[in-house]
Amino acid sequence: MSVSCCWERDCWSWPSSSRRSRRRGGPRPARAAARPGDGGGGTLPLLGLALGAGAVELATMLPYLGAIGIMTGAELPPVQTVTVLAGYCLLMVLPALVLLLGRTVAGRLVEPPLRRLAAWLERTGGETTAWIVGIVGFILAREAATALDLFDRIGELV
Repeated sequence: MSVSCCWERDCWSWPSSSRRSRRRGGPRPARAAARPGDGGGGTLPLLGLALGAGAVELATMLPYLGAIGIMTGAELPPVQTVTVLAGYCLLMVLPALVLLLGRTVAGRLVEPPLRRLAAWLERTGGETTAWIVGIVGFILAREAATALDLFDRIGELV
């Protein structure tokens, strides 16, 4: 949820205390949107955000729980179980750590491309999201129609 806030140089000083940010009248809209609770929307939208985040976390946790179930069923020794789980966790966290390291080490070098990317995403985000939702919706509808044999039934009617 807070990825966009780290595209700015002062991402660790929240809220932004830079002169440039105050001069522009506050943080960018993308950064302000990344801070739920500051928008004055009340408790209900924040609760909805929390429930949505929990649902996403549950969906991404299922492979982890499946791996634990498989290891439990395999009756592995505790040392091997802990080693496999630690390796799995490292594998899942490693991409974020590599990105954090790259941003920390080469912050000034990658800042201009990240600013251009952020501007492009702000300009084209709505259209891109609409295309993604449309494509995913079409694929889901096609799969549902195939599972229900609708294409065969339509062929029988014709």
